[in-house]
Amino acid sequence: MSVLKADFLMSSYNTLGDTLILVDISKPKPLALEWTFPEGIKEAGASADGSVRQLLFNKTGTYNIQLFTRLGECADAITKTVIVLPEQERGNVDSLLGYREKLIRNITVFPNPTTGQFKVNVELSKEAPVTIRLIYFNDGNLMEMRTSPNAKNHEVPFSIGNLPQGTYLIGVQADKEYEVRKMIKL
Repeated sequence: MSVLKADFLMSSYNTLGDTLILVDISKPKPLALEWTFPEGIKEAGASADGSVRQLLFNKTGTYNIQLFTRLGECADAITKTVIVLPEQERGNVDSLLGYREKLIRNITVFPNPTTGQFKVNVELSKEAPVTIRLIYFNDGNLMEMRTSPNAKNHEVPFSIGNLPQGTYLIGVQADKEYEVRKMIKL
């Protein structure tokens, strides 16, 4: 059994015109790497030590890419497959890989710091309701919670003049996404 374990990262799907990036993650780090690419692949770049490679494809199809590693007397190899689809299939590739557009695009808390009155603006990629939680940082207590109905852009006002000075967390939830911003009350 070899101590060296060849391995690399790459996407299993790609589209024509997109760069496929290969990253060597062999353990332990090998002294020598040898990549084997089938015909029809153009190298678009590489790191100085060869551990990162960038490839472009000139036609669709299924391609096997092999990495052969060597460290002293130990050697190991691994082969992985990438399926290259036409450019018009880019959306399908994203879906196959589990990519989806983030629902929460942007959150702005203003003015920040505040003396009591502030607004939370939330920009979404599609219409959805949002829940905004105001949490006191010192003890983690939920101080206030507001819900805004279905919309792409939300502007939710808060008035916290009666709350103590300090740091607050603004938790914004839209569907299954949750993001946090920090706000200071003077």
